[in-house]
Amino acid sequence: MTDWSTAEVWLERVRSQHRSSPEGYAWHQFWQWLSEAARNGTDKPPVPFILVASGESAASKFGRLCEQLRWAHDHGILADALRWLDARPMEEWNTCPPDRWEESFYL
Repeated sequence: MTDWSTAEVWLERVRSQHRSSPEGYAWHQFWQWLSEAARNGTDKPPVPFILVASGESAASKFGRLCEQLRWAHDHGILADALRWLDARPMEEWNTCPPDRWEESFYL
């Protein structure tokens, strides 16, 4: 089982690249993958901030991704989850410059 410190290093790398979370449909696909990959329980992973919640700040989206990875760790699929995310091209990620990390983007 992958240690949580591996996720912390991974998350720091992603954040240094100004990535907060997978974008809309890619994030939904990740959530579906998590749900199917860990069938050993009835609890579902935290839902992604898409559709109505898509205006959340990059910081909030990053926090939700952290929660999903913690869930993956607790269900023994963290290494696979990190590989799944690493396979996503850059255009499938929400990105935000550091000076706007805390801004929400609701209209």
